[in-house]
Amino acid sequence: MCKREPTISDIIRAYEGLTRAPRGAYQNIPLELEHGAVPEDLCGTLFRNGPGAMECFGTPYEHMFDGDGYVQKIRFDGASIRFSAEFVQTAEFVREREQRRVLYRSFGTNLPGGIPRNAGRFRLKNAANTSVIMQGERLFALWEGGAPTELNPHTLQTIGRWQGDGVLQPRGPVESLMKIGRPYASHAKKHPETGSIFTFGILPGIRQHLLLYQTEDHTHAVPSPRDVILPSLSFMHDFILLDDGRYLFFDVPVSFRLWRMFAGIDPPAGTIVEREGHPTVIRLFGEGGKQIVWHSDPCFVFHFANGYRSRNEIV
Repeated sequence: MCKREPTISDIIRAYEGLTRAPRGAYQNIPLELEHGAVPEDLCGTLFRNGPGAMECFGTPYEHMFDGDGYVQKIRFDGASIRFSAEFVQTAEFVREREQRRVLYRSFGTNLPGGIPRNAGRFRLKNAANTSVIMQGERLFALWEGGAPTELNPHTLQTIGRWQGDGVLQPRGPVESLMKIGRPYASHAKKHPETGSIFTFGILPGIRQHLLLYQTEDHTHAVPSPRDVILPSLSFMHDFILLDDGRYLFFDVPVSFRLWRMFAGIDPPAGTIVEREGHPTVIRLFGEGGKQIVWHSDPCFVFHFANGYRSRNEIV
């Protein structure tokens, strides 16, 4: 008999099975080598982030992006490897642990109880589960719907929501209702030569705002972002940083029917729709707010592997 190739559903079920029950915390645990040796010149720390639990006190999350953030630290010293891990203790995470029940809607999961329990609940849970980045000596767990969560890079203990000297404080009625800070996207980029951190945030509302952040790596302050108004509510999760500091976005023909979220019918992930007949808009942002726009065939892009300039072309 030929062994059946696993399907996407098989892979998702296996992944959810590994993260269904909450994992434990670990602190500086030595890892045993199965064979070989640690290279002598392999020294440094690898931080990783991702969902560490796919349920909250018996209530399963319905989307693989909703699991509680779980940061892992792997330390190499040229002779041994040590492992640490801890859940990101956001305010929402702590409150749910105190009350031992799910209290917040997530990107792909509504609260149990249907429309009456979800209607008018604008505050989503900041899962802090998507990625992690060092800015200078500071470590941040990122989740694009709200502000980053700062962690102690030595112990992985949560310090708290990072306010960026007030720049990431909520502003306006929509942000104030959601109570999770200004959006600061999950896939920040560090310029390999200057060390500057580039990222963005999508701020929904009557008019959608694209916030472009640029922070010097050695500073703790976040300058006010460049605020670009987009013509419609878009889905942009990642971007390309070019070597000259320009941002390149694919504004794909996908949008959200947010009224369904506000009405309690669907979580945000359930409101995503294709805008049929619309092109993909490629947006290049340079200094001084200058924007160059191209239109291309409809497509969907979630992550970019790389992007760079080659003579007069962008690859």
